[in-house]
Formats: sequence, C-alpha cells, structure tokens
Amino acid sequence: TTEIYTLSLHDALPISQLLCSCMAEVEEDTSMRQRKAPTTAGSKLTILTYNAGLLRFQLLGPCGLGGTVFSNPPCVPERFPHLAAALLSSGADIIALQEVYEPVHVAALAAAVAGTYPHSASRHTGGCLNFTNGLMYVSKFPLTDVAVLRHKQSAGVEKCLGSKCLLAATVSTPVGELRLIGCHLTAGGGLSPEAVDACRETELAEAVELGAQAEAAGLVPIILGDMNMGGLEHCGGTAVIDDMPTSAL
Repeated sequence: TTEIYTLSLHDALPISQLLCSCMAEVEEDTSMRQRKAPTTAGSKLTILTYNAGLLRFQLLGPCGLGGTVFSNPPCVPERFPHLAAALLSSGADIIALQEVYEPVHVAALAAAVAGTYPHSASRHTGGCLNFTNGLMYVSKFPLTDVAVLRHKQSAGVEKCLGSKCLLAATVSTPVGELRLIGCHLTAGGGLSPEAVDACRETELAEAVELGAQAEAAGLVPIILGDMNMGGLEHCGGTAVIDDMPTSAL
C-alpha cells in the first residue's frame, strides 16, 4: 500500500492541529521562521511512505545469500526491478520505505533513483540469522543526523528473527527543518490482540518521545511509516503519517 501526503505553508493551521486530513499543512509560525531551512509562502513538500514488501528468508538466512525458502509477499525477484520506476513516478520529495532488508536491494535502489533522489539513508541492525530493520529514506534534500533506536519491546517472532527499530533523520526543506521518524510497528507475531496493541503502543510511544525531543530542539517532527493500524493522528506538535491502504480513506 502507498500513501502520499503534502506539507505546505498555510496561515490558517497551527502545528498543533497539523493533521486534520490526509493533506497535512504546516503553518509558517515564528518558530518555523527561526529554523535553518528557508521558507517561502506557498511552498509545498510531498512525502511518500511505502512498504516495499521485500521480506524473504533464504537458505543461509536473511542476509541475502542462497535460494529463497520463504517470502511475504511472494515474487520478490520479479517485483523489485519495477520498484525504482514506481517511486520515481510518484513525484514525492521524500520517500520513507519499509521492508527493504537486503544490502543488495538497499544499494541497487539508492543507485537507481539517485538522479532524482541523490540522498539516501538506512542503517543495518541485523545479522545473518535475523533481519535488519528494513527502514530506508530517499530524498531530494540532504539527510543528516541519521540515527536508529531499537525498540525495547517486540513481538516474539520479531524479537527472534528481526531487529525492530526507529530510523530518524533531519532534513532541511522549503517548508522548514524536519525530523523524520520512520517506523514499522508490530503486526503481532503470534501475540493476542490485546498484547499486540500493548506492544504497538510502546513502540509508538518511543517514536513520540523522539518527536518531542525534536520539537524541543526546534525541528518539525514527523512520524511516518507502516504502523499496522488505520488512520492518521497527531500527538501534540508531532505529525503521524501511516502507510494506510488507499481504500480505507
């Protein structure tokens, strides 16, 4: 699933009411004018979040070696060659990706889109027996202060085979200096519905805490990614953009 959101300078909306619809608009307030990035009235920034679905387990583990034992969704080799063209056709200024696990996919995708998105960021946190976090950004604007935060709590399967994290990066844009907080929250992994919700709440709380720290530093925080839950929310001054199925809007 894919969702595209546009951020623009607007005189009517304060940042605390950032997400009243799928088109999120940021007011150029006093704090915004103090930020490093230049702002121009009417400027817009389009952000895409997309779960690439490149999860596959191979004979020698998830590090990209050997024949495929399992993939979800299927047909990774057939789908991947079309991913770069699809992202380039989106028209987005910044793209947050989930489930890009293998180093060869990260490198190939960054190279394929570099003409339009010369800046990319990802951080490997896994090993040969467990998956990395799968989070990645490609951007028209420089990405700085890239950092990962491993979630303190994860579902059982994800804890054994994954390394669930947040991927944060600062980006200076025409609408202000943003702190992106990318995530892929738990889908369950065998937990009861109540336990899934509790686990997801702790993961999201960690993202919101990073957002609060960014806001205190004078940045505009945006939490975005595949949250495995429906809807668009805001937490104080932090925008929350979910990779929600278009049919749900």
